Amino acid sequence: MRVKFLQTADPQRYARVLDASAPSTRAFCALHGHEYEAYVGLKRGRHPWHATFNRIDLLSDALDAGFDGWIVYLDADSFVVDLKFAFSAYLQQHAAAPLIARAVDPEKAPTWNVNAGVLIFNMRHPQTARLIRTWKRLFDLCCAAGLLRLPPRLAPLNDQILLHWTLRLNPGLVPAIRFEHPDFINGALSSFIVQFLRADVEDFDLRIALIAERVRLAFEAAGIDPAPYSAAASRGATSRATSPS
Repeated sequence: MRVKFLQTADPQRYARVLDASAPSTRAFCALHGHEYEAYVGLKRGRHPWHATFNRIDLLSDALDAGFDGWIVYLDADSFVVDLKFAFSAYLQQHAAAPLIARAVDPEKAPTWNVNAGVLIFNMRHPQTARLIRTWKRLFDLCCAAGLLRLPPRLAPLNDQILLHWTLRLNPGLVPAIRFEHPDFINGALSSFIVQFLRADVEDFDLRIALIAERVRLAFEAAGIDPAPYSAAASRGATSRATSPS
């Protein structure tokens, strides 16, 4: 079963967050035979925050290339903390789901209101293709309308809002989603994939420090040397920089 972990960041700001968060995820991939890809730059747009849209084009590219496994998308502030988790077995248990995600309000699942910071896509599922293609179509319309030329403070949309609209336009997708609790993914205290949200830690440098410490503890708990997976050791092989367009 092919599994790829995918992360992205802008080169000016969130690349620093990715440097702190990525080592444990890279280590998890190496230990379990999964693929890892980090894209640093802007696929489209000009402001650093436009990197948040990178995932849409990257997922669409994977779909067009015929990728037929699972893609685990992680925001730059999301990372694996259980380096020994049997993830392949977990995915096999949920092979009927097109998407695994966390509801913004877990008590209201199933819902279109999901958090986009950790998204696990089953690329073999026909509903996943519909989801990604609709998501990209909405983003293409936003670009054609010139919305990416607006100043950040005036921007009416982001990738998560577009994902919400995608799910609302495809209501048959929602019941098929596997909803997980933040105790497992997408929370500050999650057991498998942690995310330190900006809403939880507003100070940027403090958030990076907390991420680095939590990553250190993950390596310590697994008894694994972090050095081979550090940002300096892995940057050339796992990240690609592009110029804003």
